[in-house]
Amino acid sequence: MSEIPILSTKIQDFILRGGRRVPLYSRVVEAAPYEAIVIPASGKELTVQLRCQDLSWNDFLSSVSNYFTPAYQPIDSVTNILFSSGTTGEPKAIPWTQHSPIRCAAVTWAHIDVQERDVFCWPTN
Repeated sequence: MSEIPILSTKIQDFILRGGRRVPLYSRVVEAAPYEAIVIPASGKELTVQLRCQDLSWNDFLSSVSNYFTPAYQPIDSVTNILFSSGTTGEPKAIPWTQHSPIRCAAVTWAHIDVQERDVFCWPTN
C-alpha cells in the first residue's frame, strides 16, 4: 500500500511554558510545506502571521461541514504529532500512530488497574 501524504497539520501558535512563549508554528513553517491549521495557545486570536495556505482554528471550524467521510488507514499511520516540552533537552516531535492510544489504554488497564467508571487523570503541562 502506498504512503498517504499528510494533507494538513493542526498546531498551536505558541506553547506557554514557565511564563515563556515557545514558538511552535514558526518551526512548522521552517520544516514543512504542508497546510497548517493553527490553534491559539491562549484566547481566541492568533498572535502570529499565517502563510497563505494556512488557516486559523476558527476559520477551519467555520469551513467544515457537519459530516465527514472516514479515511481508513493502516494501524501504523501517523494520526497526531505530540511535542515534548524540551525539559530534558531540545523540544522534539513525537509521532503517534493509530496504535498509540490503544497501547496506552491497554498498559493503563494492565498496570494501573483502571476499570470501567474509574476516573483517571495524568496531569501535565
